[in-house]
Amino acid sequence: MSHNNIKVAGQSPNRAGASTLKLTDLGGFSTSIAAGFLGADGSGDPKIVSLPTGEGFEVAYWATLIQTGWGGSSSYSVGYDMQWRRASADEYVNSSYATITGTWANELTLVAGSYIIIASFPSSASSASDTLNVRLYDSSASTYHGPTYQMGGGRGANLMFTIPTFSSSATIKWRVTALSGTWSLPYAATHRGTRILALKV
Repeated sequence: MSHNNIKVAGQSPNRAGASTLKLTDLGGFSTSIAAGFLGADGSGDPKIVSLPTGEGFEVAYWATLIQTGWGGSSSYSVGYDMQWRRASADEYVNSSYATITGTWANELTLVAGSYIIIASFPSSASSASDTLNVRLYDSSASTYHGPTYQMGGGRGANLMFTIPTFSSSATIKWRVTALSGTWSLPYAATHRGTRILALKV
């Protein structure tokens, strides 16, 4: 008695009638599929496909104020830039994307590209009805990015979220564009809530 001689994709079955096939036995591959991914074309024939590269982001800069250690007082005015004390911060600087200097800082320089930038600058007003408007400013190009955020007034938000794209190196600041009443610069009690995160996308 002879075993089944019908071939599948050019491969003969064993004595038990079982056929073992490799993907390359199916045909339709012009090159080796080593380290490749199997797909199908519009006719259902096999083909090697390329998967898209992974999307993601890298941290360019982040800072969290974790301690106090200074005195004095002053107030913001229109055109002033929000500031933070780096000596009191837990901070990470990715030198491939960001540059920052000084014990106190009011600016961060980023290389060209797109970013997700989140910042929170808790501030102290002389009255609950006072308002402070802040917007992300690129002093290198004299250009504002994103919306204006209003603090105070009973409906403000201290968390600022901006997604800018810079065509060249940008020195960014969070600039006061308008205010009412008196707003104190950071001091020991208010400054600990400062958070900054810049993601390169």
